[in-house]
Amino acid sequence: MLRVDEIYKTARANNCSVVKALHDEMGDGAGNTVQALRERRESYTSMMRQMLSAVESENRKFSAQEEADWRELERNVEHLNSEIRLEQVQLDQQAEEYWGNKKGPAPSGWRDAKTGRAVNVYAPQDRLSGSSESDYSTGVTTGDAIVSMVTGRGSEQVRASLSEGTDSSGGYLVPEPLSRDLIDRMRAKTRVIQAGARTIEMETETLSIAGIADDPTPAWRLENNLIQESNPTFNRLTFQARWLGVLIKTSRELMEDSPNAGDAVNRALAGALAAEWDRAALFGSGDAPEPLGLVNTTGVHEVSMGTDGAALEGYAQMLEAVSLTTSDNAEPPSAMIMAPRTLYQGISGLTDTTGQPLEAPRVLRDVPMLDTSGVPIDEEQGQATNASRIVIGDFSHLLLGVRSSVRIEILREVFGQNHQLGIVAWIRADVQVAHPKAFAQVKGIIPA
Repeated sequence: MLRVDEIYKTARANNCSVVKALHDEMGDGAGNTVQALRERRESYTSMMRQMLSAVESENRKFSAQEEADWRELERNVEHLNSEIRLEQVQLDQQAEEYWGNKKGPAPSGWRDAKTGRAVNVYAPQDRLSGSSESDYSTGVTTGDAIVSMVTGRGSEQVRASLSEGTDSSGGYLVPEPLSRDLIDRMRAKTRVIQAGARTIEMETETLSIAGIADDPTPAWRLENNLIQESNPTFNRLTFQARWLGVLIKTSRELMEDSPNAGDAVNRALAGALAAEWDRAALFGSGDAPEPLGLVNTTGVHEVSMGTDGAALEGYAQMLEAVSLTTSDNAEPPSAMIMAPRTLYQGISGLTDTTGQPLEAPRVLRDVPMLDTSGVPIDEEQGQATNASRIVIGDFSHLLLGVRSSVRIEILREVFGQNHQLGIVAWIRADVQVAHPKAFAQVKGIIPA
C-alpha cells in the first residue's frame, strides 16, 4: 500500500496538487480487477483522511488548491465505486457460468477467455456477505431476469428474484441489486458521468435540495463599524421522478435459443437508456415530461461564435468560457463535452502557422474533451443551420436524480401475430443544476 502520508508531505513541500502527486505515484494501476480498483479507491480515501487530519491539527480551513483536490478525490471515489460494482457483476456472472457447468474446485489462475485477465472464480457457498458489494453476488442481471420472464426458465436465484417482484399488472419490479446493476451500467455509458456529474438517489417521488444562485459578497470594515450584510442566494432544487423507458422488440425463438440473450438485452437496455439520459441532462427542453437540461438552465454562461456562427480557429472561445466560470468563483472545469465533429474535425485539426498541430493552452491541456452524438450539429445560428456547441464546466454541479427501482414489462399480445414480444424497461429520473454559473457553452460552431 502507498505511504499516503509521505506523498501528502512531499506535495505540500513542493506546493503542488496532492491528487497529481498521488496519480504520479500510482501510475496506471494494476488493471481493472476488483482488488486493484479497491486498492486504488483506498489510496484516494486515505488521502482524504490525511487532508482532514492535517487541517484539523493545524486548526485551519482548506486552501483553494486543497478544496479542488478534495472535489477531485470525491469524483474519483464515486467513479471507482461504480467500476467496482460493474467488475463484481462480471465476476459473479463468470462464477455462475463456471459452477453451472463444472464440478469440483475452480482451476487456479483461471482467466477470462475474452480479456485474458486473471479472475477469481469461486463457488457460490464461498461468497462473502456483509460487504457493500455483497448485493451483487447473486450473478443475476436484469437481462437474465427478462429471459426468464419470457422463457419460464432460469436459475433458482433468477426465479426467486422474480417471485419477489411480481405485481398485479403482470409487470416486475426488479429487485434492488438488479436495479443497481442496470443503473450502474447506464452510469458507465453516460458522458456527463464521465465528466463528473453526480447521481442523487431519490427515496421518494420528489426530493428537494439547496442550490446556489449567487455567492455572498465579502467586504472590509473599519474597527467599530457595522459588518456589511451579504447573504448568498440559495434556490430550491426539486427533483421530480420522471418516466424514462425503452421498448425493444424481439422474437421468442431468439430469446429461447441464444445463450447470450441475457447479456445482449442488458447491453441494449443500458445503452439506450444511457444515451437518452445523457441527452436530456445536457439538452433537455423542460417541456413536460422532459427535464430541463444544463444548456437551457438560467445562469449558464454563453460564448458566441458570431452572428452566423464560425469555425474554430484556436482556443480563444474555450478560454473565454473558462474565464467566465472561474470569475464567478467556480472551480476549474472538470471536462468539456462536444459533438464528435467538433472534436475530430475541429479541435484535432487545429494547426499553427507552420502547419503543425496546435497545442492547447496549459489551463485546457488537462481538461478531458469528451465527445457524444447527443450534442446536435444542426442548430441554427443566424444563417447557419449546421451549428453545434461545446459545454464546459465543473460537472460536479450537474446532479442526476434517480429512483433506484427498475420496472420490466413483457408485451405479449401487441406483437403476437408475428410470434414476437416487446420488452419495456423503465425507471424514473430527473436532472438539476446546483450551480449554473459553474458552466459555460460555446455556441455557433460550424465546420471549417
